[in-house]
Amino acid sequence: MEIVDANDAALRLIGISSPEQLTDKWNEDTFQQEAERAAFRPLISAIWNGQTNATYEISTQMMGRPMAGIVNWSTPRNPDGTADLSKAVVGIVDITKVKEAERRLEEVIRSKDEFLASVSHELRTPLTTIYGSAESLIEQGAELDEELRSELVQFMADESREMANMVEDLLVAARAEIGKVNIVQEALDLGPMVSDVITAARMHEGNKEVEFNSVTSSAWVDPTRFKQIVRNLLTNAFRYGGDHIRIESISLGPTTFLLVSDNGTGVPEDRRDAIFEAYERAHKRSGVTASVGLGLAVSRQLARLMGGDLNYEYNDGWSTFRLEMPSVEGNVRTSMRDQDLGLRQVS
Repeated sequence: MEIVDANDAALRLIGISSPEQLTDKWNEDTFQQEAERAAFRPLISAIWNGQTNATYEISTQMMGRPMAGIVNWSTPRNPDGTADLSKAVVGIVDITKVKEAERRLEEVIRSKDEFLASVSHELRTPLTTIYGSAESLIEQGAELDEELRSELVQFMADESREMANMVEDLLVAARAEIGKVNIVQEALDLGPMVSDVITAARMHEGNKEVEFNSVTSSAWVDPTRFKQIVRNLLTNAFRYGGDHIRIESISLGPTTFLLVSDNGTGVPEDRRDAIFEAYERAHKRSGVTASVGLGLAVSRQLARLMGGDLNYEYNDGWSTFRLEMPSVEGNVRTSMRDQDLGLRQVS
């Protein structure tokens, strides 16, 4: 079979720049792989069977590149009714990008389905506790002693707070996708806000040792969003970290740093980038309250919306999340090298 001519799109598809190269390029070595040959078997079959028109879809490798396309074969008939192969036209519509978009859409749909299942499961846990405690108070409240009634009320308050935090992260994630997160930054001292979050975390997450070393440091932050970030980082450290948590803050030039460290095993090396993606979980530990995998993703989004950043590292047995924020003294945020910080994890 001789190829007489091809348009510019066909030349690009084949991987050549001019029609003169067709004879050299399109030969017995063109389809070296079985997948390449298999993609065009329907076309060969159509020709062999004398068809004058055929359309089908292919998914193959073309000249070493992934390709999806729609192939159309068309030729006139001779007076005796046979196909006139001397005037055949083969059209290939490259739909590779369309197929890739379909694949990404399928992944998004699957991710959303998994997310809805996860949210339903995680919300059911606190709701079950709240409902059970409320039922006990309604049905047996008069018979329960004061200590048990107080304990049930505390259970309800704790689980309600857990749900509120989860919903707040969900709202931020949803609003961030459409650019609707409200950020109002002020020049604030970080110490009192961090202390408030530590107090709440100790009350609701456990009684791990938390050491807060704070030099006088301030930053341009939205107080509500800053506390949300610190809450997420502390919750992560309490639930999945070691028995010793260390928080340090310092301002260096145009940047204020907050380091939240713990002496746990840390995030596996192959997961250290993924933990900042929505709906990803760094840890799966039995007996520990799970999450929908939004806390770290939301925290990084909020940090960047405030002109800062959030990163993770593991050194010398310490797992550290480093929050960067614009300092009050500086007007432009710059990235500081580790050696400039002078805040390596304390051994």
